[in-house]
Amino acid sequence: MVESTPLLPKHSSQFQSQQFWADFFKESQKQESFEWYSEYAELLPYLKAMLPEPTPETRLLIPGCGDSLLSEKLALEMGYKNVVSIDFEPEVIARMQKRGVAGLTYETMDILDLKYESGSFQAIVDKGTYDAICVDYKEETVSKLSKYLQESMRVLN
Repeated sequence: MVESTPLLPKHSSQFQSQQFWADFFKESQKQESFEWYSEYAELLPYLKAMLPEPTPETRLLIPGCGDSLLSEKLALEMGYKNVVSIDFEPEVIARMQKRGVAGLTYETMDILDLKYESGSFQAIVDKGTYDAICVDYKEETVSKLSKYLQESMRVLN
């Protein structure tokens, strides 16, 4: 769990730093994955209740995926065949791509500038990205949060 790791930042503002995440994922390579907040099993009842039925057309976006196994579980255990997981840290994306899970795509991308067409996803599963943005009440943070929400709404069908 989160409290047992020395990987946490000294201040929550570090969550907005790409360097923090680069260092975090280098250190976290010592374990298979790192789950913030909840494990898949704890989320499963909510995912089943809230996500659309998995069909060949259902496309899910997982922003700020890091090295969480949530995307894999959505593909392998829930049956989603088109799960797109993004993170701005290229090394963690490369590591997750090597896992080679069918139905799962990993891409390096900034959540504030999504490169997808409008209306191209049926659902977004945000497990901790929103929380990582909301670190203070500064104008820059509010602007980032607003942009993230606008981009999320834009790509939802």
